[in-house]
Amino acid sequence: YTSALVGGPYAAPAVVLASPGADSRKPQCSLDSIATLHMVWEEGNAPNREIFYATRTSGGTITTSNLTNSAGIDESSPRIHVDSANRIHVIWESGGAVLYRRKTVSFSTAITLPHVSGGSNAESPDVCTDVGDRVYAMWSEGVAGRRNLRIMRSDDNGANFGGVSVDGLALRGSVIMNEPRIKGGTDGDVYVAFNGQDASG
Repeated sequence: YTSALVGGPYAAPAVVLASPGADSRKPQCSLDSIATLHMVWEEGNAPNREIFYATRTSGGTITTSNLTNSAGIDESSPRIHVDSANRIHVIWESGGAVLYRRKTVSFSTAITLPHVSGGSNAESPDVCTDVGDRVYAMWSEGVAGRRNLRIMRSDDNGANFGGVSVDGLALRGSVIMNEPRIKGGTDGDVYVAFNGQDASG
């Protein structure tokens, strides 16, 4: 981790977690309204990676914890979002499914979000909230040799998902859709970007 004041130099990087012998990859961070930075990343070596979470206060105190600790399950590609009430939303891949946890005072139990029937792997999840603090979860999933996108919504700020429909809204197209990213806009509006590749390559 490092930071800089506007127009100034970056400070010397600080170690968030020392992990000799293990890989630390795919970090992402989000800042809350009291200047605490919330960070997630995948820790360990495939096929036994875990999702780690850390905070850095405005005073520079760094605290880390393991969000998953699921033996025998490979967990990766975490994303994090802080909403307008400083609630923390984390989403990640777990053994071909997508898991979600929310933190108010402490983290809730992980929720497995449903994806396409048939057990196709769900990949590259992302999470956001709109101005009304509805939570949107999105990911790419394999269907009949293609990859579609699925979006799910929670109208109770992450306690339950299915506000769009029971299994979310599936975006199906003539292209293979990967690496989706989602961002909340005005009330009920969300913006989506993704890679679209012709099925022939």
